This record gives sequence, structure tokens and C-alpha cells, in this order.
Amino acid sequence: MKEVYFVRHAKSSWGDMSLSDHDRGLIERGVNDAELVSRILAGSGVIINGAFSSDAVRALKTADIFTRNLNTNHIQASRDLYLAGTYSIIHFLYNLDDSFNSILVFGHNPGFTDLINHYSKTPFENVPTSGVFHIRYEIESWKDVKTARGTLINTWFPKDFR
Repeated sequence: MKEVYFVRHAKSSWGDMSLSDHDRGLIERGVNDAELVSRILAGSGVIINGAFSSDAVRALKTADIFTRNLNTNHIQASRDLYLAGTYSIIHFLYNLDDSFNSILVFGHNPGFTDLINHYSKTPFENVPTSGVFHIRYEIESWKDVKTARGTLINTWFPKDFR
């Protein structure tokens, strides 16, 4: 079995218009929401053995918060996850080493909202910033992810805990 906790990056700053989209950081609310949700995940017993993130600054800063609270020190940044769509994300998973069984993937909308709707029987309008959704795949190898029908197990959205 393989499990993925998809995490949309925390609320980012638009304050410095000289920064590219890729280089935008987090605002205080984003940091607070990421802390809140990651601590809830840690408190519910989530165990991770890898983390993969878009290489955008806001995604990497979110990954730092989550991995610290979930006690994992593995973060791999990938340009392939920057603004990736559903099939690009699935292709990314396809190429993972099978030693990873339960992972975090940090990315962006609209890709993550499209992805949750790919797996959910109930439509989602939006995965919010710092929002997490858990997909379980009944597979032994990531090579089988392209044809596997993942199951949406749970969601954790900041507004549900404020």
C-alpha cells in the first residue's frame, strides 16, 4: 500500500511585486495555518517516510513546517511539481522509489483541486492554502499508480480547526 498526503502550500505574500511567482514567501497567517494543520496531522499519528515539494519558495517553506512537526528530515524539491496538473503529479509519483510508502507532496492549485476531484466522489470547489488531502493506493509499487484507483481517505483544511 502507498499513501500520499497532498499539501497545498500555505498562504503566500503578494507584498513584493518585484518577486517572481516562484519566489514568493509566506505571510504570517500562512505560517500559522501550516503549523496548525501539521500539528494536527502529527497528533493523529501520521507517519511519513518522505516529502517532495515544488521548488517554489512558498511550497518549500510550507514543507519545512510540516516535516519539522512530522519528524521527517527528507525533503526533495522538484521543479516538476511547480504548478503541476493532475497527470503531471501522477507521473511524478510513478517515478518514485518504492522504499517510500507514506509521503507528503507539496504543491499548488489548480492542480491539487483537480487532483482531489479526480479521486473524490463528492466534488471539491477548492483545496485551500495549507489544506491537506490523504489518498491511499492499494499498490506495492509506484509504477502501478497510473492505473490505480486511489481512495480519498480524509481532508484537513485550516478553517475546520480555527
